[in-house]
Amino acid sequence: MVGAPSQIDLFDPKPILAKYQHKSLPDDVVKNVNFSFISSDSAALPSPWEFKKCGRRGTQISSLLPHFSKVVDNVCIIRSMHTHEFNHPGAELVLHTGFGQLGRPSLGAWVDYALGSANPDLPSNIVKCTGGGSAAGTATWGTGFLPTQHQGVRLRGSRDSVLFLSKPDGVDDKRRRRILDAVRSLNEMQLAKGHDPETETRIAQYETAYRMQKSVPDLVDLRSESKEALDMYGINPSKPSFARNCLMARRLAERGVRFIQLMNGD
Repeated sequence: MVGAPSQIDLFDPKPILAKYQHKSLPDDVVKNVNFSFISSDSAALPSPWEFKKCGRRGTQISSLLPHFSKVVDNVCIIRSMHTHEFNHPGAELVLHTGFGQLGRPSLGAWVDYALGSANPDLPSNIVKCTGGGSAAGTATWGTGFLPTQHQGVRLRGSRDSVLFLSKPDGVDDKRRRRILDAVRSLNEMQLAKGHDPETETRIAQYETAYRMQKSVPDLVDLRSESKEALDMYGINPSKPSFARNCLMARRLAERGVRFIQLMNGD
């Protein structure tokens, strides 16, 4: 979720900030810190929200999250992670690839590379976006130096969830299969000649796309979901939304998709 309330206002309290409210932090705190967008003598501002210990572990949660506080025992909160990146794109790259610059495989690509697919009819690395998606762009589900067959497949929110997935008018399944077999033979000839891993990627993508023509329509058809389920997610079935993508993520997980990313930005 690109841009959000600060974790200091949600689940990472910094009580020492209250000691310096509307004052500059002491020199021994800021002397080795390189600030971005603010000066080292800017006044400190503690969170205005009340924190309470919640759950069996006494995890401190802000009053902004009354519902989250009830399920906090089911959640792992890691407070030790940090990055020197101060802009959204670089920080997102660190989150997804472990590196603040382009060129490294995303976590989803590594999972696909290592484990493969648990469902041959769907990619094992799928992305859904709302709003502007990711500030770092497709690199957050890209493959870097891995073969591109492991990159995330983006499902769109429109009628055709994947571009060119629908068969052209007048082309039945048998004819489609003959065309793909012919293309596969040509690609295999090229692979034997050039040994280019991108040719292997092309072969795999054609086959996955063929199987997705049958599996994706059932995946995106929400008519099998009860009204109660749609209401719980807060979904208008006729409109794309982050809530709809959350439900789609559940349906993808039920079908064995290993790595699912929901990008929400702007």
